[in-house]
Amino acid sequence: MSIRSLYLKKLKSLMPPVSKTEQEALDAGTTSDIEGSLYNGAPNWDAIINGYKPEEFTAEERSFIENETEELCEMLNDYEIEQAGDLPEEVWTYIKEKGFLGMLISPEYGGRGFSARARSAVVSKIATRNWTAAVTVMVPNSLGPGELLSHYGTQEQKDRYLASLAVGKDVPCFALTEPNAGSDAGNIQAKGIVKKDPKTGEIGVSLSWDKRYITLAPVASVLGLAYHLEDPENLLGQGEKPGITVSLIPTSTEGVEIGNRHRPMNMAFMNGTTRGKDVFVPLDSIVGGPENAGKGWRMLVECLSEGRANSLPSLGSAAGQYQTYTTTAYSTVRQQFGTPIKNFQGVSEKIAQQAGMTYATRALKDTTLELVDSGEKPAIPSAIAKYHATEMGRQTVTNGMDIQAGKAIISGPNNYTQSAYIGIPIAITVEGANVLTRNMLIFGQGSYRLHPYFQPMQQAVQEEKTLKATWIAAKLVASQFVSLGRSVFVNLGLKRLTSPKSNLSKEMREYAHRIDQVSASFNAVANPTSSILGAKLKFAERVSAKFGDTLSHLYIASAVIRQYEQRGANKAELPMVRYAIEDSLNKANEALHDVLQKDTYPLSSFLRIPLKILSGTFGHRHKKPSGRLEDEITKSLSQNGEALSRLTEEMYFAKEAGGPVADLKFAFEGSIAAQGLEEKLHKADKQSGLKPNEQFADRVANAVTLGELSDDEAKSLLAVYEARMRVVNVNEFSFDDYNGAPIMR
Repeated sequence: MSIRSLYLKKLKSLMPPVSKTEQEALDAGTTSDIEGSLYNGAPNWDAIINGYKPEEFTAEERSFIENETEELCEMLNDYEIEQAGDLPEEVWTYIKEKGFLGMLISPEYGGRGFSARARSAVVSKIATRNWTAAVTVMVPNSLGPGELLSHYGTQEQKDRYLASLAVGKDVPCFALTEPNAGSDAGNIQAKGIVKKDPKTGEIGVSLSWDKRYITLAPVASVLGLAYHLEDPENLLGQGEKPGITVSLIPTSTEGVEIGNRHRPMNMAFMNGTTRGKDVFVPLDSIVGGPENAGKGWRMLVECLSEGRANSLPSLGSAAGQYQTYTTTAYSTVRQQFGTPIKNFQGVSEKIAQQAGMTYATRALKDTTLELVDSGEKPAIPSAIAKYHATEMGRQTVTNGMDIQAGKAIISGPNNYTQSAYIGIPIAITVEGANVLTRNMLIFGQGSYRLHPYFQPMQQAVQEEKTLKATWIAAKLVASQFVSLGRSVFVNLGLKRLTSPKSNLSKEMREYAHRIDQVSASFNAVANPTSSILGAKLKFAERVSAKFGDTLSHLYIASAVIRQYEQRGANKAELPMVRYAIEDSLNKANEALHDVLQKDTYPLSSFLRIPLKILSGTFGHRHKKPSGRLEDEITKSLSQNGEALSRLTEEMYFAKEAGGPVADLKFAFEGSIAAQGLEEKLHKADKQSGLKPNEQFADRVANAVTLGELSDDEAKSLLAVYEARMRVVNVNEFSFDDYNGAPIMR
């Protein structure tokens, strides 16, 4: 073997093995200047703040959000829908006829043609009313037949399907997941074999599949099917195994079986199975036609980077807004030990965490969708958005359950928390399970997609271009020293002299410098570590996860600054902005600190210790948000003013009284308005020696007798008390009404 061959073999051994599907995934998306600059240690603040600027919602989009979406929400009763196990027929009809299922389809075919941000705003608002309706609307507007056809379909296919999909005459589902291929979608066992129909001589595909967890499958009329295509006779001229392919098949096709429903956490949205055995379909069923045979995986990955940025982050953002509002309101209404529970520091801590995470989730979601609307296919940002939006959504729901306690755990029409608590684990598991997304995708793929030399190096080695590979390897080595030098420069504070951040509002400049520090430190550690690990990086999941956490929180903190600046640097938002950034910086720093621990770092301490010093990754430089900031946030939100309004602006509020959230809103507003009357009541109590545990009506009557309250003031105070009691009380059921469950006596 020649020296050149040995050299190339050595270089190849350093490169991680990449399958065809992995390579297609790496090639499919794009890299923006936001995540690219954060990864490479030099945040591009002009791109972060001023790049990829979103357009305002069109008049049609704004009208749809404010009218049709509101009207749909009015039709929804969360408890009744989940008890019935389906949306009412009139709701299904409204969703279809008003074009909720065709928001991404072009107006040319009767669709709405909405931007990604507008579609997200619709889904988020519906999700604050009912998750089943939100999922029903969400799925056809993310990864599915409508999106695949819009991007890749032939004109014939578009003409055949898009108009009917836009208005719900056809309902789509997309079948990818199988019993043995969930997150490992590249190993799906569904198979299609190109052959001639023995009856007609027509060339087609004989399909066999067994799919599960398919949302909308039980009601679908059009099935998008992903499968491995084989062509043993090479009838298509693309070899014997073209690869993963996507076909669009009417569910009325002979042999197509729509199986039974699944019950995801007993929620009512349609989800189920589909199977088929030797189902013969024509070649024109392949999305994009026969020439797209074997190109299905790339199509799916490109669409997934857009759809994943929209769907589940919208649910996570909705969960945060809804839970922060209801928890803040409840903690103001609910009293213990003679004071609203919002005044307890433990409660304040959880409300502030909810608010900070909710602001961060909205910023994360919208920044990523703005990339989509600008034409990017943001593979890494969409993975970050999916993982962290659902995880932060889960935390806000858990905090709400903790604070609202008995109100949150007793099932019934008055429980407004249960659906989100049940639904959020579903969001965690789908579209790439969160464990996989964190441990393997964000940094595992991100390092090869975002690093300026990894992919070119791999390509040069594969093509056996020795000189080119050597030149890239030299630049790769040089980049390590650049990374370390930048880290020292930035962490010594010298970048402040050359980059004053004058384009940012005054309160954000220091945070931007701190993001610069963590970004430079991250790159100084990640660059040499991943370069030396090479092929082993793929299996160093714990390290990959920690690097991914650091990159994610840098992206989130930058998105928060972007949102604050683009929304006019409104001071009402500042406490929540500060919490969100400080929380993200703390988590980013801690994750990087954890990577460099002796028992975690996968390489020698001869490298670990110098990296720790040169990257400035020691101690706890970026502290958690303070207790004082937590109390400031809770106080601001509980006043029900601009801060809470801006934080929850995508939330639906019922127009009429009645319903648990409407009752909560009335009691919340009444409690704030009655604060002065409460003070008078306490004054009267002290004069008479009454205790807070006396009957409320007796205390009010006593205050009237003493002249502390007028008759009208007493009526107002009693009305507020009755509203509070409607909120605090929970449902109770007779033995006969308790769903037939056995009663232990």
